[in-house]
Amino acid sequence: MTDQRIRQARPERPGLAGRRWLLPLGAAGLVSAVVAGTVLVVSTVGGDTPTAAPGVLATTTSARPSDQGPQPSEHQLARANAVLARWEQLVGASHYVPVGTWDTTPTEWEYQQVGHWPDSNGKDRPSFIALALRQIVSSIPLPTTPTNGTITWANGTTEPTEVRPAKATFDYLLTGAARCDQCKPGTFDGVKARTLKITKATLTTMQVMTTRGQATVPAWRFQIANSPVSVLQAAIAAPAVGPAPNDPKHPVDATRIGSAQLAPDGRTLIVTHLGGSCDGSSMVAHALETDHAVGITLVQIPPRKTKWPTAPVMCAGVGTFQQTTVRLTTPLNNRAVLETVLGMAVPVK
Repeated sequence: MTDQRIRQARPERPGLAGRRWLLPLGAAGLVSAVVAGTVLVVSTVGGDTPTAAPGVLATTTSARPSDQGPQPSEHQLARANAVLARWEQLVGASHYVPVGTWDTTPTEWEYQQVGHWPDSNGKDRPSFIALALRQIVSSIPLPTTPTNGTITWANGTTEPTEVRPAKATFDYLLTGAARCDQCKPGTFDGVKARTLKITKATLTTMQVMTTRGQATVPAWRFQIANSPVSVLQAAIAAPAVGPAPNDPKHPVDATRIGSAQLAPDGRTLIVTHLGGSCDGSSMVAHALETDHAVGITLVQIPPRKTKWPTAPVMCAGVGTFQQTTVRLTTPLNNRAVLETVLGMAVPVK
């Protein structure tokens, strides 16, 4: 069994009250942050973009208007502005920012299980449930003094960092507990979790996906008693940015990017997203840029209408992964790439 069912027991929509890592910043506060003076630059495929005056949203201009494609709606632009303003406020110039999916907590983005539980013939083991629910205690005193360490990115870039002590890292590990709203406390699917005990804590390293790519970071390895399983938790204090709150008047319902690839020129992004396989439509990507992040908004290009009716075609009726290219006004450098639907950073390869 994997922990997928436990994750599915969490709220299905981000931005709802009750998410442990939902940041208390409403839509109204987000918009006011933009109005206060955040400068955003919009760029799309097919045109250069002038710099906006402070507090004014720049509009895309092009010598070939037909290349611009459909523009973001007023609501899409407002949402993108809010997402970027929120990122500037919560993250700013931070270099180490882990990324992950909206249905997991930021704690889990810096977590890894090492080893596997013995086979249980398809039944949920109490130990597995305990780990998922973070029903764990330490049977040993854990160090409480921070030390120094180094973050190393895949491109060789390094940065010194303060390393959380084992006690603080263990406390952070516990915040990643899965939720099952319809289960009795300490159980899942009728299986009662047993309490796990930590018998050893070792300072080591682990791999974490960040806004700047894969990074090797200091981590604590916690050994679970009487088992081949240990867990790794990153030992660095980092901004934790989950989905942005929704504006109830404008529910979020749009295609979002899942990842991005940076071309060798440093300015061209190839973004991956889901697209329909039946309607023949495609997407145009718009990039809104700030000093520390680039927000990507997708707008659908309707299929061209033809004079003659087309013959019926077989269609699977499922979404397919598609790629869309957008050129930035300035090199990406160390800026994060955000999808502006949920307001989360995506991996950049």
